[in-house]
Amino acid sequence: MLARGVRVYTSDTPNGEGPFLWISVQPNARVGWAARLELEGAGGSRESRLVEARNCSDLQRAVAWVLATFAREASATAATSERTVDVPAGSETGQPATSPVEATSAPSAAQSPSLVGSAAPDERARSDSSTRPSASRFALGTSFVAGIGWLPTPALGPSVHAEYGPRAGSRPTLRLSVARLASLPFERGEVSLRVDRIFANASMLFASGLAPLKLKVALEAGTFRGAGTGPPPFRPGSERLVWLAGELGAELRFAFLRDVLHGEFGASGAYAPLSYSLEASDGQSLVVSKNLEFRVVAGLAVTL
Repeated sequence: MLARGVRVYTSDTPNGEGPFLWISVQPNARVGWAARLELEGAGGSRESRLVEARNCSDLQRAVAWVLATFAREASATAATSERTVDVPAGSETGQPATSPVEATSAPSAAQSPSLVGSAAPDERARSDSSTRPSASRFALGTSFVAGIGWLPTPALGPSVHAEYGPRAGSRPTLRLSVARLASLPFERGEVSLRVDRIFANASMLFASGLAPLKLKVALEAGTFRGAGTGPPPFRPGSERLVWLAGELGAELRFAFLRDVLHGEFGASGAYAPLSYSLEASDGQSLVVSKNLEFRVVAGLAVTL
């Protein structure tokens, strides 16, 4: 008999010794069909099962399941006996008698919970590895940055970044970004000034102990250009200088769409060790930059 992945073999028991199995099938007015299975063990013990089904196919599968259960119980009992009972005298092979009912089972989604099968360990491992998400993540994102303090007016601009790091755990995340910040124009007398910065930022994000919060340490380098306009005798001009700074901050990250889309909100302080003086063509100092800039960042990142 083969049903639900179970094949049952029967054989004559030598010398009329048990176990014996009886199966009777008859129509059932309530559900359709019923089968009663009775198993008599070699020691005279008796077990009985009643199964019901709407049609013959379902009944066959149910009977096969019960037979498999009987066989599994008999196999477990035989294994226990082998460990605890001496081999009877006169046995030449030392092997237990062959049971008249043996069953083997293969996994099937339709089986009862007591017989639900699973893939072999190697197959299960391959399945887990194919469905388990990668332990690391690579993401691309864009942010809007606002900085204040370095110059008399705020500096605003976009930033794009790429990052690589763990999905979870304490290992740091590496982020590389490029930003362009342009200060709002400010006046010095009759002269209007503005400063544009373009720089690359390399940062490490560390776990803080609070899941959404990351601590940030960064170094950045780039250039900036100051330009001014005004009435004569002021002569318009511009000059490009080197920008160097270190940055410390914190960032909150919130996941959306099953950890694919992230919202990022951060605050940091950037320290520039050099101060810069913007001067007119006649040598008059118009403004001196500060060393510290406070920044806030809001952006989105997509995990690839």
